[in-house]
Amino acid sequence: MTADLTRRNDRLEAYEQRTSFAMVVLALVYLGIFTIQVLVVDLTAVQQDVLMWLSNGIWLVFVVDLAIRVGLAPRKVDYLVHHPIDVIAVVIPAFRALRVLRVITAGQWLVQRGARLAVGRTALAVCVAVVFLALLGSLSVLSAERGVTGANITDFGDALWWSAETISTVGYGDRFPVSFEGRIVAVGMMILGVSLLGVISAGLATTLLTRLRGEQESEIQAVLRKLESLERQVEDLHTALDRRSDSPAADH
Repeated sequence: MTADLTRRNDRLEAYEQRTSFAMVVLALVYLGIFTIQVLVVDLTAVQQDVLMWLSNGIWLVFVVDLAIRVGLAPRKVDYLVHHPIDVIAVVIPAFRALRVLRVITAGQWLVQRGARLAVGRTALAVCVAVVFLALLGSLSVLSAERGVTGANITDFGDALWWSAETISTVGYGDRFPVSFEGRIVAVGMMILGVSLLGVISAGLATTLLTRLRGEQESEIQAVLRKLESLERQVEDLHTALDRRSDSPAADH
């Protein structure tokens, strides 16, 4: 049983490694299409249809990708539970834009460069996550709020400002969504913002503790070296005294 689970997990990891780059590219294309659909308001009917077909085609690829990964997973239910964004993005059409978050997870290969840059990789990953989430949140809330009566997020500038203050957990309250979909996006941005702050805080704490531990270990090593030097000096004194006491001059 354990051997079978291991083989399944190996096949899943091999599949994800082979397809990560392609899925990152598709996610970026999807984000580009979504950006055009939201920001360009004077598209012709033909252009809208083309973008819609492309968007739906990529979404179908995402559905097939998720189905394959679930099929390869050793524990299918656990895999779905641990990948809620993937499930939401392919199951609920209103949340398909969230599928671009795969850029952050599958795109980790961009920042995995050398074990010595572990802290730098973490910082870069967080920065990339913040940029993509801010952009995605801005586009999503603008798409949800456009044309809604009483909306105060009416252009991309307002959406970016709202996204920045929401993901940073500041929340001035000067801009806020009024539609149901917009509020769902807001809840997701709040949760992600708190999570990112937790990641940053944990990373800083780990870095500080590691540095302090390193400094303490250096000080301890210095003290030990001094003690070893003193021990050698004491031994040399004992040896010199023993030789002096054993010499004929000392007996005389």
